[in-house]
Amino acid sequence: MTREETETKETKPEPPQKPRNRKNAESTQNEKTYYPKYLWCMIFNAALGFATFGYGLYVFNSVASYLAGKLFPDASDQEISLIPSITTIGAAFGAVTAGKITSKYGRRPFMIVSDIILLVGVALTLVDIYAVMVIGRFIMGWYIGTNTVVTSLYTTEMAPPSVRQIASVVNIIFLVVMGLFGFLLGFAMPKSVNEDTEDS
Repeated sequence: MTREETETKETKPEPPQKPRNRKNAESTQNEKTYYPKYLWCMIFNAALGFATFGYGLYVFNSVASYLAGKLFPDASDQEISLIPSITTIGAAFGAVTAGKITSKYGRRPFMIVSDIILLVGVALTLVDIYAVMVIGRFIMGWYIGTNTVVTSLYTTEMAPPSVRQIASVVNIIFLVVMGLFGFLLGFAMPKSVNEDTEDS
């Protein structure tokens, strides 16, 4: 073997190495190719589930005494307390079952279907029949539990690392603001059924 052939072998360029961490490579690629307007529309749309979470849990506290005397005057205190409590029970059930369902059908399709189910639950809460309202509140709770899990996963997977933390903050802001809005609705309600009767 000649000296020139030996030098050629020694100076032969090495083939490019593949990135060791595939997730880091994909994150870097997503960081360069995402569209900010589309991304933020996706984040705010997903955060609407947290807005439902805050509103659905706290709004009933503002109108519980009024509804107890106006819609269900014959209901006991335990039955009235069941209406907001059933929401948390549904949320716990939804949070437990969300993982398996989303792993099977996907995050986005499940979010779309759960929104439709939420509309059914909201429609049931507008019916002034005690059992129907309880069922509607349970469905709302199920949606709250599933959406809390799915929205967090969806936002984490879709958002690039540079805005991932901000996206999580948006979810909490929607939760707190709509919870506050639910409490503020109490100022528009009469203090008691008797007061409402006197005004009318």
